[in-house]
Amino acid sequence: MGNSRNFFRIELDNPLLADMTIVEMRGQSIETGAASVLIDNISAGGLRYLSNLKLPASQHVILEFEVTILQYPIRLLGYSVRRREVAEDLYEYGVMFTIDDELQDFMVRLMNELAMRLRRTPSIMSRPPFFSGDVTDYFRSQFEPEFESEYESQA
Repeated sequence: MGNSRNFFRIELDNPLLADMTIVEMRGQSIETGAASVLIDNISAGGLRYLSNLKLPASQHVILEFEVTILQYPIRLLGYSVRRREVAEDLYEYGVMFTIDDELQDFMVRLMNELAMRLRRTPSIMSRPPFFSGDVTDYFRSQFEPEFESEYESQA
């Protein structure tokens, strides 16, 4: 797992829509429903996302992100290294990936391609899978799963 390297980050003016699921807690696989999140910063080593869920920032809680980047559907595993409340009931998380070297190498190439396309054609961020509305309104309209407080206390 090559997360010791530093990778350039891509700041997204319009965040990427993604589904996030908790897949493991304290070494035990678990099944939860997926929550919609918005990724506003991404690199080959991690991402930053926004959510209306208050989850722990812990290496003991493994998250899976399902996101489409440049028409490639990708599943990325990682854990939150930090959480910050950015508005009432809106949280920003920093995630470090726990992915194998092969996927990380693919992510390096994909991030390079994404950066080039964003420079050449910024308008790609105005259509899905990018979100171009008001972030607060987006999460206000989202269903809030009941598992939120249960996992906060267990991590």
